[in-house]
Amino acid sequence: MKTSTDGTSFTLRLPFDPFALWAAEQRAGTDRGPRLDDAVDLAVWRELAPGFDGPNTQTKRAPDLLGRVMELVPPGASILDIGAGTGNYALPLAQQGCDVTALDHSPDMLAVLQRKLERQGVSGVTPQPGRWEDAQIAPHDYVLAANCLYRTADLQHALERFSSLARKRVLIIFSIGTPYVLLNTLNQSLERGPFSIGARPDHVIWGLQALGVLPWVEPFSVKRKLQYADLAGAVQELGRTLGLSAAEQARAADILPSLLQPVAKGWEYPYTLTIPLIHWDTADLHAHA
Repeated sequence: MKTSTDGTSFTLRLPFDPFALWAAEQRAGTDRGPRLDDAVDLAVWRELAPGFDGPNTQTKRAPDLLGRVMELVPPGASILDIGAGTGNYALPLAQQGCDVTALDHSPDMLAVLQRKLERQGVSGVTPQPGRWEDAQIAPHDYVLAANCLYRTADLQHALERFSSLARKRVLIIFSIGTPYVLLNTLNQSLERGPFSIGARPDHVIWGLQALGVLPWVEPFSVKRKLQYADLAGAVQELGRTLGLSAAEQARAADILPSLLQPVAKGWEYPYTLTIPLIHWDTADLHAHA
């Protein structure tokens, strides 16, 4: 039984197990598998770290999302930033007076954050290497988990772990960055079946409901585009994402002109990046438990 703020009582019964569905989707995600390995994922972040703070970072492309996070976490609060990376949320939160623990399992991303802290003279951020699954961390007032569930198989453990580390509120940012429509259309045109992007933010919402929590969900949208200098480059990049054979890549070269837009500098594919901000009072989950 769950009671809302206006006193209305209702029962949450889902006709499926959201945690089993999450695990199955994570296994099926054709762009997820290799990075479930720690060494592979760390190598990816090692390569990305030097140029990560470009014009397309989430906080630069969605300043209204950053603003909303800063509204929800008041000055003076302590916050655990899980998957903090180079500090694109940690630094603004510290600058408004929050005490931030920046947790990330990539030492290369944290090294970039440390240099930014020194260069900008920002205090109030404590970089901490480690994985949220087993890091020894005391509870904070708030937990922010931005785009860090892509390697998680056990959603229930994640939600309960985040809540155990937050005295007041958990905020999850779950961006769907993959241009799903393009990849799915191409995959089906090649008679390979639908393309799976792995688990989605609605699974997080269902999981919280299964735990007796009705979260707030605030969607943010960002217009983006994929750009390719030539068709061969598009075929190569998309073929790598989908795992296409040489024969399938040859067929993709015939299909892609109908899916991409020709522009002066090659080809592009415009799409909308959806970024849900999911947050809840941890007292709700603790009460249900």
